[in-house]
Amino acid sequence: MQPWEQLYDPAGNIWLSSLIALLPIAFFFVALAVLRMKGWLAGTLTVAIALGVALLFYRMPPLQALGAALYGFVYGLWPIAWIILGAVFLYKISVRTGQF
Repeated sequence: MQPWEQLYDPAGNIWLSSLIALLPIAFFFVALAVLRMKGWLAGTLTVAIALGVALLFYRMPPLQALGAALYGFVYGLWPIAWIILGAVFLYKISVRTGQF
């Protein structure tokens, strides 16, 4: 795999590059607060927009962009899974001991 060096200023102007990088986050807030979109749909569209910005504007290689998206998904899902597992475990203990 060919190494890729991230460009921090692909537009030639740090402010314009920052505004373009802000697009996915701004869309997420607008989709939730203004458009009243469901969270899973807003999140999915935000990931698609972020991938588009990374691929088209920052010229990130597609395999690395998809790998980063998958890593972010698993990294975010892991603590949620631990919380659910702990809640189920606590529920089962409270049912068996008659405390629930």
